[in-house]
Order: sequence, then structure tokens, then C-alpha cells
Amino acid sequence: MRSLLSSALYLLAFFVLEGQDSWELVKDKEGIRIYTQNVDGSEFKAFRGVTELSTEIPTILAVLKNVEQHEDWMPYMLSSVLVLEKENAVIAYVISDAPWTMTNRDAYYEYQFQYDERASDCLVTIKALPNYGKENKEYVRIPRAKGYWKLSKLDNEKVKVMYEMHTDFGGSLQGWHTTSTLQSIAFRTLRRLEKVLSNSSGEDF
Repeated sequence: MRSLLSSALYLLAFFVLEGQDSWELVKDKEGIRIYTQNVDGSEFKAFRGVTELSTEIPTILAVLKNVEQHEDWMPYMLSSVLVLEKENAVIAYVISDAPWTMTNRDAYYEYQFQYDERASDCLVTIKALPNYGKENKEYVRIPRAKGYWKLSKLDNEKVKVMYEMHTDFGGSLQGWHTTSTLQSIAFRTLRRLEKVLSNSSGEDF
């Protein structure tokens, strides 16, 4: 429980103290709210997506832990390969699609899973490891990325899902990191997660 609290405080410090501006609501549609926030020292904004899903925390957690299936529902993700599995943590190698004429990105991400079945919250932290593994000259290595998934059980038999992320994509993306793009990434991620959890078939994610 102490590790869960420590991680929560760390994430709070990162997103509140580094981002001096308050969160700005940029989209509210289909039960999904998307916010963005400036981050000091970065040209890229952070985003936060919030929704409520009719499911259980372990069900969502199972989808998040299956990192090799992330490419099936997370936007702009071309591939996700499990590299290392530890107790309550995994490292995955991810290749992300960039706009036409720009170089695709790659990164090693560490996911740490903190969940006590007796509690009503679950925290999944995400951190890029820029010095992990050999660089591939075909891609631009993402130098910095931090974020988390927070799952909170509600009284109405739903789970509140919060997905927050700040990524420095590296190199030049010529405006690809605009607010509209970030809100699209956050919205589509949560929308597709809902479809995965409902076992939708025959739909174009």
C-alpha cells in the first residue's frame, strides 16, 4: 500500500509541479472527457482522459498487462513486443507511427502494476527507458515519456478510468503534437479500450 501511495504522490508532483497551467477541458463526448496541460520545459503538452466503464478493475488490468496486444487497440502503435517480465512489472519495445514524411518513433517502456484486491484503486505507471536496448537507426528514439493509468472502483458498479501521459516525441514533428492530435490519441485510446472490454467484433478501431 505504501508503494501505491508513493507512486501516486510522485505522479502528482510530476504533472502538477512541472505543468504550471491548470488542466484545460478540450473534449467532452460519449462519456469521455479529455484535458490537456502545458508542461514546463517541453513543447509537448500532457493529456488526461477520464471515463467510466461498466466492468471490474481486474478485467481492465488484464488488458493493460497484455502489452503485446496493445497494438490492436492503441492508436499510432505499430507494434508492441514484450522484452522482459518481472513481478508486477514488464518492459515492452514499442514502435509508433508518425505522420507521412516523418520518421517513426520507438521506445522501451516500463509498466509497473500496483493493485491490492482489498483496495478500490489500481495504479499502472508508464515510463520510457531511453537508454535501454540498442538504438535502431530506422527510428527516432523517444527521449522522455511518463504517465499512468488509474482505475478506481465506484459505488455504481463502474470503474473510473484515468489515463494521463506526457511524451517528448523527439526530433521534429512539425505540429503533430497539437492539441487536436493529443485529444484524438486520448479519446481513441479510451474508446477502443471500451470496445475491447465489451468484446466488440467486426468494428474498425
